[in-house]
Amino acid sequence: MSMRCSIPILVLSLIASSGIAEPNWAYVLDEQLNTTPIRIDESSTAQGVIGTDRDGIPIRFTSDQIRGLWIDQDMVLRDGIDTDDYEHAMHVELTDGQRVVMLIEPSNNDELVQGKRLESDQLVSIPIERIRSIRRLSETRDFQSPVSIFDASIEDDAIRLSNEDTVLGFIISIGESVLIETTSNGQTLTRNYPVDQIRAVMLQNPGEPSAGMYILTTLKERLRVSDYQWDQARGIVASLDDPIHTRNQSQSFNAELLGVEVISDSSMLIDLQSYSPAMIEPMGDQDWAQDPLLDVSRWVGGNRTKARVETPISMSWNLPVGSSRVTMSVNAWNQRWTNNQVIITTTTTDGVVQTLWSKRFDATPTPNETLNLELPENAATLRFEIDPAENGPIQDKFFLQLPMVLIEQSTELQ
Repeated sequence: MSMRCSIPILVLSLIASSGIAEPNWAYVLDEQLNTTPIRIDESSTAQGVIGTDRDGIPIRFTSDQIRGLWIDQDMVLRDGIDTDDYEHAMHVELTDGQRVVMLIEPSNNDELVQGKRLESDQLVSIPIERIRSIRRLSETRDFQSPVSIFDASIEDDAIRLSNEDTVLGFIISIGESVLIETTSNGQTLTRNYPVDQIRAVMLQNPGEPSAGMYILTTLKERLRVSDYQWDQARGIVASLDDPIHTRNQSQSFNAELLGVEVISDSSMLIDLQSYSPAMIEPMGDQDWAQDPLLDVSRWVGGNRTKARVETPISMSWNLPVGSSRVTMSVNAWNQRWTNNQVIITTTTTDGVVQTLWSKRFDATPTPNETLNLELPENAATLRFEIDPAENGPIQDKFFLQLPMVLIEQSTELQ
């Protein structure tokens, strides 16, 4: 094994003494989509989440009460990591949403992508049909999928090279190089690109969400586990729950815990904008409106789309079958001429319109509104609208965390 050293700024050494550092703030998402802030002391499959609330009162959530956990951590590793390994490591996204950071090695089996996890030097062997994308770790932004850097209209496998060229075709194998079959002018060619020349790879393998408990780490991994435990002094100890790992038993991590997500067989939490992009229309007497500025990042319950809205608009989404609850965040940018009404409505499959929430905003400063709304049975669409008042649209601006929707026993997303 190579000598380990710290990567400046990105990878820091942590003091192990729990008596020095104040517990981190964390946020627990429960089964009813309520979000609770907590000063976290420890978290595990056996004990749940333990800490204190904003008033310093001890609080505990058992494992069966938790749908998600997010910890405000710096992106650090406890013991550092070899800089050369870090630069060569690849961030591999699986079809079930797992993310594995590994050093890809040669393979004598075209159906497998093999290598060692950067965390443990343990062998990983991933069937190529389980891979959705690959990107160089040093270029990976948070937990954003590498697929996002490719044109959404691409229907083939694709390679993005270091010179920004994109090669389309069918990927045959991935090892020290990527072998891709391309077709041009009716002629089929096989091309070979060394991994060092590649920024990202996308394969047209369909997503297949899998029930289980997933941990997120500061190395940008998302791993399904059968059990885990974490506190600030000891860090993460977990048993991995996937046959791609040659060693599934309990092991320590260099990375810190960022979050925990629980996916059940009976329900699913989705980012509605990613599932069903909104239909956007201007409001008031406008015949044109600027589209919201959208960004996807991690949230306590998974990926979430955020939006900066510059002018009164409506955003309407189709809801999946079985939608039962919705949570979203509304943060008004109160200014001198702010004056509007925000209305959230839903329409059922038989055409019944119901107002779920409304509020008038003006120049008076208002707190961020975190909404947790029950949807009527057979809800088919969700609509968010900013209705301008007499001052017009000039200062009707909002920062939104767009809807996360809880789906009960739905087969639509399988």
